[in-house]
Amino acid sequence: MAEKTLLKLDKFTGLHISKDAQTELKDGEASSMTNFKITKGYKLKRRDGYKVLREGTLRVRGIWHSSSENADMPRYGAVIGNTAYVSDTGFDSLESAGYVDGSGDVSFFPFRGKLYIADGVRIRELTKDSVKDIEPYRPTVMISTSPGGIGDMYESPNMMTGAMRQLFTPDGESAEFKLCMEDIISIDSVKFEGEEVTNYSFDSTTSVVTFSEAPSDSYPDSLEICFTVTNNEGYEKIHNCRYAISYGGDNDTQVFLWGNKNYPSMRFYSGAVDGEGSMAYFPEENSTVIGDGSEITSMVRHYDRLLIFTGSAAYYSYGEKKTDPLGREYISYPVLPLSSDKGCIVSGSGILTDNHPCTVSFGGLYKWTSTSIRDERNAVCFSERISPELTPYRLSKAKLFDRQSTKELFILCPDVVFVYNYELDVFYRYEDIQITHMAESENGELFFALSDGRICIAGGDDDGGRPIRCEWFSKYFDFGHPEIKKNIYTITLTVNPGVMTYGELTWATDTASHTGFDIKKTLTLGYRLFDFDELSFDDLSFDTSYVAKQLKTRTRIRRFSFFRIGLRSNMKGGDLHLLQLLLEGDISGK
Repeated sequence: MAEKTLLKLDKFTGLHISKDAQTELKDGEASSMTNFKITKGYKLKRRDGYKVLREGTLRVRGIWHSSSENADMPRYGAVIGNTAYVSDTGFDSLESAGYVDGSGDVSFFPFRGKLYIADGVRIRELTKDSVKDIEPYRPTVMISTSPGGIGDMYESPNMMTGAMRQLFTPDGESAEFKLCMEDIISIDSVKFEGEEVTNYSFDSTTSVVTFSEAPSDSYPDSLEICFTVTNNEGYEKIHNCRYAISYGGDNDTQVFLWGNKNYPSMRFYSGAVDGEGSMAYFPEENSTVIGDGSEITSMVRHYDRLLIFTGSAAYYSYGEKKTDPLGREYISYPVLPLSSDKGCIVSGSGILTDNHPCTVSFGGLYKWTSTSIRDERNAVCFSERISPELTPYRLSKAKLFDRQSTKELFILCPDVVFVYNYELDVFYRYEDIQITHMAESENGELFFALSDGRICIAGGDDDGGRPIRCEWFSKYFDFGHPEIKKNIYTITLTVNPGVMTYGELTWATDTASHTGFDIKKTLTLGYRLFDFDELSFDDLSFDTSYVAKQLKTRTRIRRFSFFRIGLRSNMKGGDLHLLQLLLEGDISGK
């Protein structure tokens, strides 16, 4: 019987781990796939390697790259151990900027042209050369105050500090002025008509400031008294937060904080100073307990909504304009339920990918398709194809990173990296590369920190000097006739050659099963086509050529019902970019 094409595979559609019979997979899906990726044309290619930019032994707690020039913000940043490092040229030229508190991961977040670090102990600004404390705003808590202490509440106390000011309107007779707060620990300054005065005393038990001579009847609010009250609890509420996101309804005018281990169910958000959003001011009323008191794990902005996740539930918030008793407009952020049984189990892992919020939840990765209707169907699991390997341990430690330039969502687990290419809707799997943090430049450069403390850049033919071990196994093919015996006489691989292409080929059938690369033949390519002869890819090299090459071998694989093929590449510097797989043979009958 003349040879016929039994299979022409030119569209590879990534990893699909199935507990069922592998014959149920689609033709282009891989039952096992390690360190290969899928290119834009659905071709199979060995993943990129990496180059080490900075050696290290201490744990990297976070990295940062700014995509724009900014006079106050470093282009590159990292927290390693308890030291923050900065550079304007690259991760290979980091210099110490100062001490960072705490342990565990840190969050970098930009706001109004400045870069901040939240470490779970103290939130501080990271400049081009130093770590700076935030100078808190001293709010004016009361205006138009009479000497007896009656006035109009103006600004709320600032949770970041106990420092406040109060404005009085003297009547020309009273020498005593009662402050609106108790537990005052100091009078910081007193000014009358803009000039500092010192002819006063203070009684902390009554909160009364007494002048040796009554201030004259003057213009409204001509007397300013600045004072400080005890505020340890408010300071810790803000500074002990570990995560932050910019949000403000229709714009990013405020910062929302969460992740305070002592107030796990509370979110806090900043206020305005002189009409502008500021990290220096967190009014006392700008806090919310979410849901039933469960720990807030993540927040993700989606259009004009803010999604708020606990481990087992989801909520959403939005900006609602209101007016205070003095006629000033402000924005309130009510919280409404979205899902009662789906949430995000990993703190700080929620992310916006392809314009959809994505979270790590019990059972897998979820994409949220709506934010305004309470309907659990809004949370759609998209990780079924890799669910057998998404163990509870891996899910509980997973971090998400969106590489926007390549439209890839990286799922960073402690021992493996899964990648979801959301443009192609395919998964792949990377091993031998324990990534803890990632950052991307404006021109698509990918930086990442490894668990051993090194900081690297993606690219190159090896992993910092080590070969990249790649494997790909197809499903079991029955070629449309599971009940009939088949023979294969020719295997042809069409590849896109690099400077050096290297690979090993194996197969298994229902009559000769193999779990690994037990059958080996040699593959060499010079200026002629593939010569598989007894199939073992020892030294395989190419002259620099970018014309597709066909690698063909004659085989005698006979009288099988099901057939599986595998490819491997593990030579240092070796590349493998498969464009098409062609199997030719015949159907021999029962």
